[in-house]
Amino acid sequence: TNQKNEKELNSDVQMNIIPLVYVPINSRSKTKDLICIHKYLKPNLEKQKIDQNLKLVPLSNEGLENVEDLEQVALPWECYECKQSSKNKFDEKNLIVQKVSIKSKIERQEEKKFINKMCAENVDEPLYAIGKIWLCHWRDFIQSLNDEIPTKITNKELFDNKGRVKKYLKSKKDYRVVPESVWNYFTENYGVDPNAEIKVDKSGNITLK
Repeated sequence: TNQKNEKELNSDVQMNIIPLVYVPINSRSKTKDLICIHKYLKPNLEKQKIDQNLKLVPLSNEGLENVEDLEQVALPWECYECKQSSKNKFDEKNLIVQKVSIKSKIERQEEKKFINKMCAENVDEPLYAIGKIWLCHWRDFIQSLNDEIPTKITNKELFDNKGRVKKYLKSKKDYRVVPESVWNYFTENYGVDPNAEIKVDKSGNITLK
């Protein structure tokens, strides 16, 4: 019965009907290694470890009535900020694709907020150009206008037939400028063609080699 109820709750949260949060199963639950300072799940946790210590409850007075410490409450998805700042690099490309493909509407909204925040806070970083075709695809996906996962960044429309960056390209019309941290996030999570990197100066103009 408990498993059935949990499946029903998981189904509801995917459809954005009932807001759910993770809370400790009991007073012996070890939440310090599971919940980050931003009130999300820490990245790359084993499902078994989560299931042994946390349970999903509705975000309501009834759901939180037995929780003594609200610091032990977490939103039910990985923290993007912790994942971005993590220095532990390992090959998880297949896992990333699977995670991206099943992102709920809530997770996509959180990614959009995270990217907007990174763009605003990291204006002094080196800058890169991303073609509007890929960004429009990502925007539609992140706004849940379609469920097709963005493919790797190629910037194909910004190069000529000889593989050289086209002349007379204009920022906002042909491409958008993003800081290095956002470029790294996109390339690590969605992939990138080896020759797609295009650097931009502080004025937003492409740096021709």
